[in-house]
Amino acid sequence: MTDDFKLPRNVEAEAALIGAMMIDNRVIDGVADRVSADEFYEPLHGRIFETITTLAAQGKVANPVTVKPFFEADEAMKEVGGVGYLAQLTGSGAGVIGARDFAAQIRDLAKLRGVITIAEELAARARDTAAGIDPEALISDAEENLASVAGDNSDAITFHLADCMGQVEEEWDKPPTGVLSGSILSLDKTMGRSRPDDLIILAGRPSMGKTAAAISYAVGVARQAISPVEDERADGGGVAFISLEMSALQIGQRALADIAAYSHPIAFASITNGWMGHDQKARARAIREEARKIPLTVVDTASLTIARLDGIVRRLARSFAAKGTPLRLVVVDYLQLMNAGRATSNRTEEVTHISRGLKQIAKRHKVAVMALSQLSRQVENREDKRPQLSDLRESGSIEQDADKIVFVYRESYYHERARPLESDKMYETRILEWEADREALKDKIEFIVAKRRDGPEGTAVGQFVRENQAVRGAA
Repeated sequence: MTDDFKLPRNVEAEAALIGAMMIDNRVIDGVADRVSADEFYEPLHGRIFETITTLAAQGKVANPVTVKPFFEADEAMKEVGGVGYLAQLTGSGAGVIGARDFAAQIRDLAKLRGVITIAEELAARARDTAAGIDPEALISDAEENLASVAGDNSDAITFHLADCMGQVEEEWDKPPTGVLSGSILSLDKTMGRSRPDDLIILAGRPSMGKTAAAISYAVGVARQAISPVEDERADGGGVAFISLEMSALQIGQRALADIAAYSHPIAFASITNGWMGHDQKARARAIREEARKIPLTVVDTASLTIARLDGIVRRLARSFAAKGTPLRLVVVDYLQLMNAGRATSNRTEEVTHISRGLKQIAKRHKVAVMALSQLSRQVENREDKRPQLSDLRESGSIEQDADKIVFVYRESYYHERARPLESDKMYETRILEWEADREALKDKIEFIVAKRRDGPEGTAVGQFVRENQAVRGAA
């Protein structure tokens, strides 16, 4: 047995657990997925645990007699008196009653030891200035390691098929889960609710309006959380907007223009260039005061890993809950600016790690995650510029991981670049046709729902309010 008294542990709980497992093999099924052999402080206990679970998996009885042959030559076993120690472990049946609690405590203590180890290693590396350590890399490593300590297999829950169907029946009388924008009604209808656990990819080429759509969607969700109408409040919730591309100032400018568009519009260009008059500035200040009530937090960061995002979401979820509004939507702008936080062989593998991590965050924190994504340039080489699933840039497993994939498309962007040349013999006719089409397309934005796990695909048509850099859409 080790003489290390510095790390948290409960060797007695370990002994009681493996003793209970040998007294009553039915205990094994209840604890085998709650703790693992490497989480035992005493290595001998971990090996006994692993042997017991292996025998049970083979359909064999696990008791002191059947376990004994595996430890007759074990040096650690000899130190505690030989294989007779196995019989001693079964001397009291009290552990059978508290077996699950013992397993939970063993796991929790293992996490604490992991945190201590990481902290000590981090401190040692931070003190070693001669090694030329990059602080950001050090922090990223720490976050990745802490995330691995936090992760465990205790969330693996088994259900009988009939119980799964029972959950469906229970949902019938409950309010619908998930959020709606309340502002882009056509998208709400076609895409459906952004539900807890959902990973939603909002993708498009540059200048299609992805960020404008994401901000309008996020602001709409957050505004509904403070609606005086109970039904609308159920559609909203707290929102975290994680921006890697735009600064907090730029997000603030866009959000101000977006909210102003609901009642007294203020041109986006006036806001960004300081062209506002006295009355417009007064309205902007009033909107700012209104915004204090809106549960939307912006995180302005230049670097983001999955581990760091997981920590941000965990912290914000607690903060929102403390204020009485649950965090329900996390927007990441945008996916390709994230990094894996670990070595990968190529960019596709890195994007795969990121997309899977985003999905895990959605499931772990019971939030919808909307990640903006770029599309590959191959779109520009086609006559039909409407995006397809194959256009997802460096897609990795994005298509597999996402619950919903929505492409943002504005035909007017390409129409502007197809203006007839004055040298064209049919110029006068064609310019009239071009101008008529231009007028019809100028405010049109399409949301192509190319994948939807909870319903049919389809296309929603919205309005891109260019002057306000806002997106709206009638049902």
